[in-house]
Amino acid sequence: MVLTAPRLTARTHPTGWKDWSTLSGQASTATSERPVAHLHFVLDAALAGWGAAVLPWVLAAEAVEDGRLLAPFGFQADSGAVAAIPGAGEPSRARRAFVRWLVDQGQASPPVPRPAPTPL
Repeated sequence: MVLTAPRLTARTHPTGWKDWSTLSGQASTATSERPVAHLHFVLDAALAGWGAAVLPWVLAAEAVEDGRLLAPFGFQADSGAVAAIPGAGEPSRARRAFVRWLVDQGQASPPVPRPAPTPL
């Protein structure tokens, strides 16, 4: 059912389904696609039952943990996350503190769940 449900896609991340398929080894055979502007709207659409979504764990964690969304294939690690901070030269104390905060937030995120025993 999940692989044939309408695919929710974000215009800001148009390769999400392709990336997920490559990382997970699952082929997506969706019969339709429902594009929205941003990943936050993809989350809202998935919660409303409009289709299946590929979302970053950090965005979907709360909804998965409280049972509003399912993650039958778990979440796939993606090393593509970056943070860009403008500026040249030696990093300021504020910039170093901000980078440390980003790292701390990432480390404090809920752990990524394992796939469900039987995919839907």
